[in-house]
Amino acid sequence: MFTRRPSKITQDRPRRVINWTLLLRRFFVLGAVFFLLALLIVAVLKKDFFGSRPQITLESGVPGVANDSRPSLPIGRTIGLTMQIQNKTNRVCGVHAILKQGEKTIELNPAPAPAVLLESTDLLSQGFLEGPAELTVAVDDCSFWRRTGRIVRPVDIDLTPPSIALTSGQHYINQGGADVATYRVSEDTAWSGIEIGPYRFKGFKKPGSSSESGDYFAFFVFSYELPADTPITLVALDGAGNKAQAILA
Repeated sequence: MFTRRPSKITQDRPRRVINWTLLLRRFFVLGAVFFLLALLIVAVLKKDFFGSRPQITLESGVPGVANDSRPSLPIGRTIGLTMQIQNKTNRVCGVHAILKQGEKTIELNPAPAPAVLLESTDLLSQGFLEGPAELTVAVDDCSFWRRTGRIVRPVDIDLTPPSIALTSGQHYINQGGADVATYRVSEDTAWSGIEIGPYRFKGFKKPGSSSESGDYFAFFVFSYELPADTPITLVALDGAGNKAQAILA
C-alpha cells in the first residue's frame, strides 16, 4: 500500500500558536485608549464634566465693614451676609448653610447662585443669644463628579440695633427738591444716612464735632419720579446689619 510522505517544506513549516495573554493585553490597552479619548471629547464638548471645587467667600452686607481684618464676622437678627461663589463655570447646583450656637442650630436654604445673600428670620425669636457662633456653608457645583466646596467661619451674633435721632428741625421738601439733615448716632454705627424709596444718601461726620459725639449730616434729594407720599427715613446700621430708623418727613 502506497503512503504519501510529507514533503520537507511541510515538515519545516512552524505551527501557528495564539498568544492569548498578548491578545488580551492589546485588547485592554486599546479599550483604555478609546475610553480616555471619549473622556477627552466629553471634556472638550462639556467644560464642566470634571468641574472644580467651588471657592466660597463670606462678606458682611453692611457698607464700610471690613471683612478680612475681623477674626469673626458680625451677624445680626437676620444674618445679612453676602456669599460669593467662584468656580470654573460659575454654575452652582446646591448651597447648604447651617448656623450653630451651642446645641441650637438653624438650617438656611439660600438659592444656588454665584452671589447669594444669607438671610434668616429673627434669630432672637428662634432662641439664639448674643455671642460667638459657627456658620458652615457647603456648595456643590454642577459637574458630573459634583465637586463640593466647604467653609466653616466663626461669627459673632449681635442682636442689639444702634440708635439714631434727628437733631435738625422740621423738614419740608417737595418732589425734585433737595435738603440737608443733621442727626446723632450711637458709637456702634457702621453706616448711616437717609433712605428715600430705592435711593440711599450716605451721611458724613459733622464738621467741628468731636470724634466721640456721633454727630452727622446728610444731603438728600427727593427724586421727582417718586410718589409724593414716599417716606424720608433716617437709617443707622451697625456692623452686624441691625437697623435703626427714624422718620424724617
